[in-house]
Amino acid sequence: MILSSLGCAQSLPPDVLSERDVFELLDTSTAELPGQDTPDIAVEDIAQPDTRCTACCPGDRQCQSDSVRGICNASGTGFDEIACANGELCEDGNCSVAAVCHLGEKLCHDATTLLVCRATGTGFATHPCEQDSVCIVDQCVSGASNGTTCASAQDCAADKCRCGSDDTCPASWTPTYCTNSCVDQAGCTTSEWCMATAYHSAGHVYDHCVRRCDQACTLAGLECKHVPIHADGAIGWQQACVQKSLISVGEPCTSDAECVAGTCLLGYFNTGYCSRRCETGSCPSNAACVELRTGEYWCSLTCGDGALGGSAPCPLNVPDQRFDVTCKTKAVHGGGVSRVCSSTN
Repeated sequence: MILSSLGCAQSLPPDVLSERDVFELLDTSTAELPGQDTPDIAVEDIAQPDTRCTACCPGDRQCQSDSVRGICNASGTGFDEIACANGELCEDGNCSVAAVCHLGEKLCHDATTLLVCRATGTGFATHPCEQDSVCIVDQCVSGASNGTTCASAQDCAADKCRCGSDDTCPASWTPTYCTNSCVDQAGCTTSEWCMATAYHSAGHVYDHCVRRCDQACTLAGLECKHVPIHADGAIGWQQACVQKSLISVGEPCTSDAECVAGTCLLGYFNTGYCSRRCETGSCPSNAACVELRTGEYWCSLTCGDGALGGSAPCPLNVPDQRFDVTCKTKAVHGGGVSRVCSSTN
């Protein structure tokens, strides 16, 4: 062979394989090394598929829904369903306590208490604000709390004094009060509402936090009125402490700019009446969306609770009887009827 003619003492170039190299490369897949036995593998040692795995394999787990977990039965024909306990959710086939917050999440419980999410995510720990500080949005800051009478923004913890010296409002909009801007309910404490001003036509109004109330307001100079608020991505209605000059549905008015609902309905009663077209919206709890004019649905105050058998007069007739106002049964938008304040004409 040509390889043998090169001689044993002569080394081969690094890129040329010897006959032994070629043999080893070809034979290593089957050759046994000297002194090494190939172990015997018993048939029973080879993993066999579980013949019970038809619809599923016994013991497998999966979530059937957010509140129901499933465990594959012993025959592998399906899942046995087990409902999670109250307050638990199914995740990766197991029920666990549902997280209510994220680690480090903060929010204000009230004007003096900050809530901080626990490490488990199952609840909040309370942290009182230090003296002379109040809770605004998600932190304790120094200054006057929301709802407190103020002269300018520098008096307030949230740096906003509604209708103060550095805020634009009509002179009649008094008293002034501390507040903070908001875009949804998360920007206010649990004792406040985020008042929405989308219906309001005046340029000097903006969404801000207002104190909640029920028929009466404890803040000096402010009145408890139904106002539009941000609620779960939509605009709803709740009672809040606001200035008397901010006119709610059912109160007399002379212009749209006065009304929180956006419209001063003229030419229906003898006086203007704050209301709004409600075919695509909602009305306060003390009003109903009814057909006041042919083909037009407006928010109008209910007579009592709006029940057909109710005998309570229209609130517009209290304390003085008005000859242009009566209580009538009107068609409600979407179906049904209600007793509401209506024109006698």
